[in-house]
Amino acid sequence: MKLVCRVNSEDTYSVEGSELLNFFEKTQIHYSLFNIGDLRRLYKLNNFFNLSALDLYYLSLAVFFADRRKLRNKTRDAWTRSFEIYLPVLEFDKLESQRELIENTISYLSGDNWTLHFRRRELSNKEKRIKKGVERARTKWTPKFISMMSGGLDSYIGAIDLLEKESEVIFVSHYGGGKGVKDYQDLVKSNLINSYEIDDSNFFSFHMAALDGTEDSTRSRSFMFFMHALIIASQIENNVEILIPENGLISLNIPFTNSRLGSNSTRTTHPFYLSSLNNIISNLDLKITFRNPYQFKTKGLMVYECSNQTLLKSTITSTMSCSHPDQGRYQGISKPIHCGTCLPCIIRRASILKGYGTDPTEYLDSNFTGDKASFTLRSLKTGILDFENSKDFAFLKISNSGNLNGYQKLYTNTYTEGMTEVKYLLDQYAG
Repeated sequence: MKLVCRVNSEDTYSVEGSELLNFFEKTQIHYSLFNIGDLRRLYKLNNFFNLSALDLYYLSLAVFFADRRKLRNKTRDAWTRSFEIYLPVLEFDKLESQRELIENTISYLSGDNWTLHFRRRELSNKEKRIKKGVERARTKWTPKFISMMSGGLDSYIGAIDLLEKESEVIFVSHYGGGKGVKDYQDLVKSNLINSYEIDDSNFFSFHMAALDGTEDSTRSRSFMFFMHALIIASQIENNVEILIPENGLISLNIPFTNSRLGSNSTRTTHPFYLSSLNNIISNLDLKITFRNPYQFKTKGLMVYECSNQTLLKSTITSTMSCSHPDQGRYQGISKPIHCGTCLPCIIRRASILKGYGTDPTEYLDSNFTGDKASFTLRSLKTGILDFENSKDFAFLKISNSGNLNGYQKLYTNTYTEGMTEVKYLLDQYAG
């Protein structure tokens, strides 16, 4: 797939045989970063966006748009696709110097082949108006951290742990078309506002959707999500750390079986991906770092060690971990609900069981009674059996998903402890 992107309506660049993405038209793509409500918040930060960060932001929108547009099941192996993105950029020389690294990083994240073609552009009229708005704003704020907030259990624990020691924080959320995502993000936000000395101004919630996209795997979503945080961080004068709270087991992206139960999950915080992303950002002279503070902790340990147990235990059902929370509609359930059998649900259930012994979360099928759920249970048990039989070589398995750049022992321990949590849960069910 070839995709030509245009930021300005005056741009006439074209490539034969390509699709066209006009960022200034809402018939193809919707993103809320430049909406009035979001701009008022952005104006309170120190500076206009770093131009390289703005380039990466538009690139992430283009990548996500293309990802949604091309179906994996139409390819030869029903998975790997090839993309060419033609993007106008403000910092051509800098982006071009990092082009190969950016291509490889996105390719690793999505499992596809990406080729990027940059060309020069100037600030659009809208961007110029935003720049003036930032420069005119009198109230300025310099937060110390930015933390990603999905509405899930991991990011909720991350927010609690952070707010127990620091209030100068920006939380960044994104919601697309998924049912219930925004509702759970709002629940989490409300819990945090009621429990800590923060208010609505600490939360930035963005919407982005490819309006005609039908591919559901969307592995590139995290790149787009992260770039929303990056562009905010680029407005802050001090060095900024962007925290991505995710448990170490899911972060390693290790398939549970030879089926794609594991490989279908994203590589959002895999150490290799974060390392590559940080290299790109550093090489573009941005003083910003992405970090997963729970890289060496299982989800169960995150629950058990959360620094405000009273708050977490009483509000844990305010979080959504399921990969398809709208599945209940087939059974006449209108509200979003955890399915109980997808991999994120399994790891959630195992973690709450470890942390609290009982789980108050409502699940659609907690006992694996459905045909698909029964198959999933058998597959997971096969994966657990494989894990048990190959514990001594666990370090080899975790290395297969990407270069770990050291810390082999810590990653191996996290993997074995996480799998042991899952095993304890699954051992309670026959299958």
